Amino acid sequence: MNILSRIRFSFILCAAAIAPLFASTSDDNTAYCQDSAASKLSSSLRRWLPRHNDRAASAPQNDLRTCAFIEKTDGADSVLLHNDCTILADFGDIIIADVPLSRVGSIASDSRIKRIEAEQGNVLTLDSMALHTDAVPIYEGTGLPQAYTGKDVVVGLMDVGFDTSHLTFYDSDMNPRVKRMWDQIGSTGGGNEMYVGAEYTEEDFWLYGRSSYDSSEQYHGTHTLGIAAGNGGGTKFRGMAPESDICLVSNAVTSDEMYIEDKNLYKYTHATDALGFKYIFDYADSVGKPCVISFSEGSRQTLHDDDRLYYRVLDHLTGPGRIIVVSAGNEGFRNNYVGKPEARASAGTFMKIWGQQVAFSVTGEKGFALRTIIYNVGNDAKASEGVDIADGKAMKVLSAEDVASCKDAMRRDTITVGEDTYIQTSYAYRSAFHEDQWAMDVTIDGTGHVGYDYPLSVELTGEGSAAEMFLMNGTMCEDDANPYIADADITHGILSPGSAPAVICVGGTACRPVFTNADDERIEQSWGVNGERGNYSSVGPTFDGRTKPDVMAPGANVVSLMNHDFTDNTDNPNAKDLKSYTVYKEDIDNIHYEWTALGGTSMSTPAVAGIIALWLQANPHLTPQDVLGVMERTSRSCGDYGEKTPWYCGYGMIDAYNGLLDVLGMTNIEGLSREQSNRWDVRVTPERHLIIYDRTQEGGKANVKVFDTAGRLCRTMTFATVISPDGTYADISLADMPKGVYAIQIDSEKQPGSALIRL
Repeated sequence: MNILSRIRFSFILCAAAIAPLFASTSDDNTAYCQDSAASKLSSSLRRWLPRHNDRAASAPQNDLRTCAFIEKTDGADSVLLHNDCTILADFGDIIIADVPLSRVGSIASDSRIKRIEAEQGNVLTLDSMALHTDAVPIYEGTGLPQAYTGKDVVVGLMDVGFDTSHLTFYDSDMNPRVKRMWDQIGSTGGGNEMYVGAEYTEEDFWLYGRSSYDSSEQYHGTHTLGIAAGNGGGTKFRGMAPESDICLVSNAVTSDEMYIEDKNLYKYTHATDALGFKYIFDYADSVGKPCVISFSEGSRQTLHDDDRLYYRVLDHLTGPGRIIVVSAGNEGFRNNYVGKPEARASAGTFMKIWGQQVAFSVTGEKGFALRTIIYNVGNDAKASEGVDIADGKAMKVLSAEDVASCKDAMRRDTITVGEDTYIQTSYAYRSAFHEDQWAMDVTIDGTGHVGYDYPLSVELTGEGSAAEMFLMNGTMCEDDANPYIADADITHGILSPGSAPAVICVGGTACRPVFTNADDERIEQSWGVNGERGNYSSVGPTFDGRTKPDVMAPGANVVSLMNHDFTDNTDNPNAKDLKSYTVYKEDIDNIHYEWTALGGTSMSTPAVAGIIALWLQANPHLTPQDVLGVMERTSRSCGDYGEKTPWYCGYGMIDAYNGLLDVLGMTNIEGLSREQSNRWDVRVTPERHLIIYDRTQEGGKANVKVFDTAGRLCRTMTFATVISPDGTYADISLADMPKGVYAIQIDSEKQPGSALIRL
């Protein structure tokens, strides 16, 4: 399904389907095997194998392969070799391997294999951006090496829909800033020694700006890349790290299925994404530069902890000078969670979808049960055994222990109401987060639109037992059929891998509710005001209770470059839908480019990645924990949600400048402000003159102090601005000072502040 037909206002990082990326959930052959080998497999593998093995047995040429994480012990390599596996990456006790699906059962049966994971399901989750994160004074107006611009740092992005042809991705000498791209879907041109797709090197970008294979249908990556690293290319729309080097991976998301051959569908998994992260870090290693990666995609967490090996690989990949930044998701619009305390007899929600399936997972202490009720049921309704029909309601109460005792730990209950049939499928297992607790995955399928003609409620019951319910598909809502069943809230909506411990998870704020488009039309899209958390931004905690997101950045109506292959595609209705959000247009060498205002944590994430690139320029050895420490010490409040504020906002709104002062060790200098002045614009000329512009044009006198990074006061002076056709400014020579980084404090009657310069 096309992305924009599933979402509003181009919020691209949206809900992951309960199904694996390219498979259906409603299949009678998807029973979960319960033997010891099957218990080593992630959920998607258990769903895929029955169907695939039947197909491969009848036609061996149909044996497909998948990219999987494998946890192993000593001596397991012979098992993999015997089963025709190819090791793609080795992290010690965990590898990433290309595996024949028909051999997965045999591999898992060996005692030297501890776990195999192959999950799918990623979906996709600017001009004022720098202003609202206090990034403008870090680089604006210099074009010279004095400022922090991400120079000698690699900014990596894994995304879709890249178009690198615009000047914003070239330096001032017209050298391509994109050094490498692995197009995982592409199959023509470039080097083809990759696991999937093709690689393009700097030489390919010299010849012409290379677009990803999906660029006529996707645009997301171009927009996010412009936010993170665009230099403007002569326009005012510059990203956060405009002098950084760039390395890209164009991966596969749900809407890329059209580009992938059937035989390769199972090769695109989270393990393939991990190979993409490794590819970018490997390039950074090869050139000896620090690296930060932005990833604006994700899928829902599960109670199976299906990404546990993925998270451990992310632990391996990150470290000093190796940072991954991931979107929190845009699940803040909807309810995601129901929690039942021990003292309550029940807690629940109504569910519906303009479709045929709702899905959720439940878990709890011993004694909890799930109560499902369908309303407005007539006396002619027919139901399977154990479903009670009375007083216009069909009700089923089911405990996880009951389901666990069924064959394959799975149970189906049905009810037919008029022409509609509802099927509730429940699968029981031990929670990956609490081994003493049972959990259930529940889907409710209907022949009509589930929950509309016949309201549907689901409740957690069992006084004395705490229990939880997590949305997987559909809408948790209220209904007049029983107004007391209304316990759902927006927490627990963080997507994976934003929920991983090793990554920096980014939520979004709302700073600009209104903008004017290229046709001079006023467009109002308000997702919040005054820099507070945007109402789209996913709320934590993670399913296992950890605090996420980590930090926030602007994500509403952010302007950045669009993919010209996409905007020029007149056959694409999505391109037409976005025309009213176009803010700026220009033609270069007969190519039409547009800058568009989009929103979501997809946009806030590359902003944070670009800011971290500036910090890495100041200290190339920062670890993820170092970065989190900087954020904790320097971020600004973006809303008060009481004791749950960290779940909503993490450490708060990122402050690029204050964070940079912290990285440089300059936050405790007496007399140095931790904020810039909105009045004074500081620049350094090639002759090492300090030019201080008065944005207000008022003129007057001010005092200046110059500090080195050790906090020593190096110089004090007073200046008076002069008024000229070039503006109101003061010119102070610093040519006799040693080279290095300095902090400038400007004390004036109005709007004092500080700035960083490099001589």
